[in-house]
Amino acid sequence: MNAALPYMETEIRELAERTAEKLKKLTEEEFAELVFLLTEDIV
Repeated sequence: MNAALPYMETEIRELAERTAEKLKKLTEEEFAELVFLLTEDIV
């Protein structure tokens, strides 16, 4: 996600940065409990 930040529009970049900060604060156990839903690529 960090590699894509320079290519994102400002609002999306800010959201991605906030999301990344939240993920960094999680413990391994908390992260393991998360459910990630994959979506199709948006072109």
